[in-house]
Amino acid sequence: MKQHTTIFCSYLLFAVLFISCKQQDQSIPVKEPDVPQDFIDFYVQFHSDSAYQMDHILFPLDGRPANQKYPDEAFTWEKDSWRLHSFEHFDPLLYSVTRKVTDSALITEFILENSSGLGIKRRFAKFSDEWYLIYYDAMSNGM
Repeated sequence: MKQHTTIFCSYLLFAVLFISCKQQDQSIPVKEPDVPQDFIDFYVQFHSDSAYQMDHILFPLDGRPANQKYPDEAFTWEKDSWRLHSFEHFDPLLYSVTRKVTDSALITEFILENSSGLGIKRRFAKFSDEWYLIYYDAMSNGM
């Protein structure tokens, strides 16, 4: 009986170690009922291919930086100072992601940090069968 318990505990320990060592999927969830499939494909490539991302942003990009003192002041993001967006540091347990699909060619995305309520707002639009980032608000409260 003691041998069976030892074997069982060994398998259990192995299983726990194996499961905990597997990397957690840290991609931003994008499969939602109203989100078009071509946007899902674009979104994955946009966040995993830096050249593709740069080619699919309409620079100068309208938006707001995180530290903008006057929210109504016009601001544009420039290509030479753009920080790439990726799934690398995204933890789906810490953020809430929602998308508003206006129509088949315009999607607004909100990514909010659960603890602070701060987050980003991005708009994507489809032109000539290609999706582009057309607006980026780096830090907003409550959106």
